[in-house]
Amino acid sequence: MIPFQKVELTTGLSVVTLEQPHLHSADLSLFVKCGSRYEAPRHWGLSHLLEHMLYRGSARFPDTKKLARAFERSGGTLQAATWRDHTRLSLSIHPSRMQAALGVLADMVQHPTLCDLETERAIVAEELRAELDEDGADAEINNLSRAAVWRDHAMGRRIAGSLATVPAFTERDLTDHHARHYVGQNMVLTVAGKVRADEVVDLAAAAFKGLAKGERTADGVAARFRPRARLVLRRVPASQLAVQLTFEALPDTHADFPTLVLLSRLLDEGVGSRLQQAVAERRGLVYELGTTLDCYADCGLLDIELKAAPRRAATAVAATLEALGEICAEGLTAEELDTVRERELNDLEFEVDSPSDLAADFGAATLLSEPKPLEARALRLQAITLADLNRVARTVFQSGRLHGTLVGPVDRANIKRIESLLNGFAKDPS
Repeated sequence: MIPFQKVELTTGLSVVTLEQPHLHSADLSLFVKCGSRYEAPRHWGLSHLLEHMLYRGSARFPDTKKLARAFERSGGTLQAATWRDHTRLSLSIHPSRMQAALGVLADMVQHPTLCDLETERAIVAEELRAELDEDGADAEINNLSRAAVWRDHAMGRRIAGSLATVPAFTERDLTDHHARHYVGQNMVLTVAGKVRADEVVDLAAAAFKGLAKGERTADGVAARFRPRARLVLRRVPASQLAVQLTFEALPDTHADFPTLVLLSRLLDEGVGSRLQQAVAERRGLVYELGTTLDCYADCGLLDIELKAAPRRAATAVAATLEALGEICAEGLTAEELDTVRERELNDLEFEVDSPSDLAADFGAATLLSEPKPLEARALRLQAITLADLNRVARTVFQSGRLHGTLVGPVDRANIKRIESLLNGFAKDPS
């Protein structure tokens, strides 16, 4: 479908290029193995704050306005996000501005001024407060579920930190964290679009020539799925009750991960999917339903989130678990596999038209595991059998590794009924 080239520079920086000569744009994405799973408890949220601080200026562009204007002249606005296992900085550009854009990006990550800490700290604090209830407790359902299933492991902590840790960070903390993680061995630059690989490598080598090689950050001990209870809840005023059912799933490096992706899509993607039909379309029990995967190199979760009127929430959970039980008992169908596989193959083809998607896909894979050509991924999808799909479904849903999280107007009757449904579907947590 599309060739890609990976070159490691003398600085340790990996440069991945995906040539799309039929396009008129390009995407630069820099991936850094810097995220919340690599933080000590007192540094909880430091990776996220550092990502914010990079915007404050660099040696050549010493304030936010000069830095932003330099990126905008290349054709786009810099976007950044911090995850548990990496940070991504990305920018869509005009191909003729490649050298200039790489120069600005390299200066930003190699020579940040890390100034105006109090201003940026206040911005992060407002981000944190946005997910708190009126009593100051965390009310974001993903934060609650991760803290429950991964307990005191770093993977269970809120990515952005807390109102206790963020105010304590010093400029020295930021400088040390930057020096440790923003090094060549810990970074991947991915460029996709109307570019030439040889030119990209030469420009990247020149722009990042002063980058310290450093050492690659280790993942440490894997997070284990071990909730203390089957259900956690947070009572907040709302008209709807949010329910998240979290199953232990597979790491994204597992041989069966492509099958797990198909299973996740099969459950809720489209009106004709299993859960949409069982919970929403035929019975109207929810106004929103979604299935997502949250998977890493050494652990993974599958979430099913329902939003429903409080009086219908327990019935919606019952219908969801009943549908999953039917899948385990009776199996999925060849028609379901063919449909979802075709959609996944179509998405692989669509990726050829999106430099942003290609850069994100290949950059993260290069940083965290191993990139696979689109053709190889298509062949792997074609090889998945119905027996594979049913085996993975039973592995996930019959493992007994299930946890529930409720956020909203929770009453005692709902708690008892939903907890009973979860206990009836799964074994006791360990």
